[in-house]
Amino acid sequence: VTAIADKAFRNTSSNGEITSITLPDSLKEIGDFAFFSCLKLEDINLPDGLTKIGYQAFQNCYSLTEITIPGSVKKFGGNFQNMDKLETITFEEGVQEISCNSMVSNCSSLETIDLPESLKYITGPAAFASAEKLKNISLPDGVEIKKASGLFSDDISLTSITLPDSVASIPQSAFSGCSALEEVTTKGRITEIGQQAFYEDTALAQIPDLSSVSSMGSMAFYNCTSLNAEVDLSSLQNVPYQAFAYSSIPSVILCDSLGTIGAWAFLGTDLSSVT
Repeated sequence: VTAIADKAFRNTSSNGEITSITLPDSLKEIGDFAFFSCLKLEDINLPDGLTKIGYQAFQNCYSLTEITIPGSVKKFGGNFQNMDKLETITFEEGVQEISCNSMVSNCSSLETIDLPESLKYITGPAAFASAEKLKNISLPDGVEIKKASGLFSDDISLTSITLPDSVASIPQSAFSGCSALEEVTTKGRITEIGQQAFYEDTALAQIPDLSSVSSMGSMAFYNCTSLNAEVDLSSLQNVPYQAFAYSSIPSVILCDSLGTIGAWAFLGTDLSSVT
């Protein structure tokens, strides 16, 4: 067997009783929806040599607690949505891209996502979003985040993260609604911050140096009530709408060639010094 067709084991009255599947070493491809809603599936092996895992291949497999994606799958575009017993996802060395949309949405037990050093790109919108028990995740050096809006949004247990030096742009809504997030650090320079990137991150107290940021979206730090340190916007010519509204920043350094300050950019802050 080299391939499992689309919808091959998609839930029917009989497929819902499958608890364990052993896949042969000869397997190369798993089709779209192949194991979709195999509700009682508790154990499955994905063999080395597998090269493709289809869209929603494992979605709604409620009983799986862990899964390992072999390194032979260079680009992973599947997802694990609604797998509420899933605790651990491991991507082995060799995986180079994660392109799935909302990969772990509503995985309410997920605590661990292990990413390989071989990972080069994260391109899936909201790839790690809505995993309510995910407390931390390590992004490998060299990884690039492309068009991955909402990357960690609504991860309400995430407390800290370090961005590698390959990440210069923080996407739109990347950490929106991460209510426990206290610290975001970076190994390189941040030059761009998307709209609502840290929207309503009420515990956020430590952020990257903003002195190299030349582009910022509206409401980027809206309602970050624990953010009470000076911010350096010396490279930002246009401060957007409600950029720091309802944060607690006490002082700000503005660009010498400042063009505009958007409406309510500093509404409700603790500003006492503007330079």
